[in-house]
Amino acid sequence: MKKEMREACFVCTTPYQVIGAISIVNAYKIDADIYILGMFDAYREVAKMLRKYKIFLGIYDIDSAKFRAQDKTVKAFSIASMQMLFAERTLAYFLPSQICYNKMYTSSRAHVKVLFQHVMQKRNPSMNIVLYDDGVGSYLKDSHIFKVSHLRKRLEKLLRWKLFMPEKTSLLLYCPELAERPCEFEKCEWAVMPRIKWDRDSREMLCRVFGVDQQKTITEKCILFDELRGVEKVADKKSELLDQCFLVLDEYMHGNIICKSHPRSLKETQTGITLYPNSSAPAEVLYAVMPDLEEKILVSYCSTALFTPKIMFGKEPAVIMLHRIIDGSSNTTGERLYQKLHSIYNKKSRVIAPNNLEQLRNYLNGKR
Repeated sequence: MKKEMREACFVCTTPYQVIGAISIVNAYKIDADIYILGMFDAYREVAKMLRKYKIFLGIYDIDSAKFRAQDKTVKAFSIASMQMLFAERTLAYFLPSQICYNKMYTSSRAHVKVLFQHVMQKRNPSMNIVLYDDGVGSYLKDSHIFKVSHLRKRLEKLLRWKLFMPEKTSLLLYCPELAERPCEFEKCEWAVMPRIKWDRDSREMLCRVFGVDQQKTITEKCILFDELRGVEKVADKKSELLDQCFLVLDEYMHGNIICKSHPRSLKETQTGITLYPNSSAPAEVLYAVMPDLEEKILVSYCSTALFTPKIMFGKEPAVIMLHRIIDGSSNTTGERLYQKLHSIYNKKSRVIAPNNLEQLRNYLNGKR
């Protein structure tokens, strides 16, 4: 069968990545397909709404439930290994055999993305890979984006997979100067990623695609991002500490506060604080329709949502990171992220990481 060579494709597993794909396509005027994998709840609706706009050539929404198992157990690793061994056959249910690309844009080493990448590299050995911004993980060399398990690394070597060759790999980040560069990617090209245009048409498009009502913006002064309970089960002690922080904030804000849960939250805050009704709405789109973004106070354990106002909009709302209260001095990742955000703020005093509840209260007293 004759190959059908296309210019580029994006493989996305989060709304943040979809927004990044839109910004790259609009900035570079490239003809690209986008594959939206079913790893967030509204992925089919997002794909459906995107088809109404002439941004991407092909838009594919993929049920990727079979790829959600991680290699943390022997059984899951065995399944993942067989999928890697028979990658072309594994992806045949959604990927036509004749399609290949000159360039692939991806943001992580998620299992299904790596399978896709390997298949495309076999079809076109000259294909270039671009790793583009995926939030805070893109700036940490030991994050899931760059680091894989020892078993996974050995398997890739055994299968002779060469996924990220320096001469064919580049990275696009909003703030590449902040990134910790892993050895594997040190010789790659690192460049500044274009920011999406936040004009009226762009805001309207993104709100429609992600189901955000422009007329119902967040008016509360303080926004809590409850991402700690969103990925996996969190110890009761940490959950209780987080709620104690939220209660202190609620007390000082006199109810002028709202909490946005993580889309995959296993447990909601027990504080009685009002929850934003659309947990799947990307924070970036919510920010885009906030005329008073710099007057907000953003609070989180350690969320990408605290970084995007600065790196995507150039705005500096007040930021409170709670990792020290929750973890003490053990959270070195949170501390590195705090230092990075603090370093790029012009007004350094607007980024704080209190050590305890008393310091949090003292800071809030100064905001009254």
